[in-house]
Amino acid sequence: MSRLLTPVLLVSTLALGACGGGGDSGPTRKEWAGKINAICRENRASLQRLSSQVRSQGLPPNETAATVLEKSVPVENKLLGRLREVEAPDDLSAPYERFLDRVEDTVPLLDRTADNLRAKRQDPELTTEFAQIAADTRPFATDNGLTACLPDAN
Repeated sequence: MSRLLTPVLLVSTLALGACGGGGDSGPTRKEWAGKINAICRENRASLQRLSSQVRSQGLPPNETAATVLEKSVPVENKLLGRLREVEAPDDLSAPYERFLDRVEDTVPLLDRTADNLRAKRQDPELTTEFAQIAADTRPFATDNGLTACLPDAN
């Protein structure tokens, strides 16, 4: 089942951008990355709690994964809202906005993934969309030290 939850983790961990801090020039990259990583860890913990709650209901695996995905949508929307309110360092402001815009593209894919899980059908187009978004967003996260924001982070 954890393989089925990869889209949730992808969204939650890559979708974590910047937090602000003082001065006219914005936060330093180090402050920014530290705050982002803290938000990533909080979001990961929230999604793990959500997943545990749903698993405790004893649903079949595909239904469990689909339910987790559906219940993750408001969590991800709240997260993206928080991230859009924070200030990035000046030199990262535009790339950060593009990063968030691209991550936001994953949210509608969660319901489609849930529908496919329930129908037990493969959707290569959906898989490609997730892979492309990951390819578009991972470099920004990696290049900016957002280590807790990557899907393979612990």
